[in-house]
Amino acid sequence: MYAGGIAGIGFIARVWVRYKQEQRTQAEHLAPLFDDAQLQAALQPRQDDDTDVLAELGSTLAVLNRQAYAAEFWSLDEQLVKYYHGLPLDCQPTLQRAIVRLIETTDRWLQTAGTKTAVSLGFKEAIPAIEGLVANAGPSHDAADDRFQQTLRDAVVTLKAG
Repeated sequence: MYAGGIAGIGFIARVWVRYKQEQRTQAEHLAPLFDDAQLQAALQPRQDDDTDVLAELGSTLAVLNRQAYAAEFWSLDEQLVKYYHGLPLDCQPTLQRAIVRLIETTDRWLQTAGTKTAVSLGFKEAIPAIEGLVANAGPSHDAADDRFQQTLRDAVVTLKAG
């Protein structure tokens, strides 16, 4: 009788631990990648902006704003390039300005997506914003900082050469 109770307690303990681990994993996957308020501020329509383009970009980024979609976020520049080329010519400047505004945010995820997209599309207009990030980068604290700063420096070199 005691052996069955002890085995039952062991089983319940394992199930409980597995349940708590799953809850933590789900919470981590639902955690946002970036501050949604920064995205909203960057995509506020300004003079001559096409509000539909900004709304489409904002909704796409809002959907991807979860840790679970971090891998997809790294290839977001490819999707934005396709989106850009599918836009009518009179809407493309809106996306160009939105990309520069993403670079100008203080969020590294948005800065990275904007920088990679600017490089892929050859937006020389983004050079001052990227150079501003390089100038204000400060000392590196870890390997992620090093990669981010190198990405920015490479972007400037590529855009100036292109």
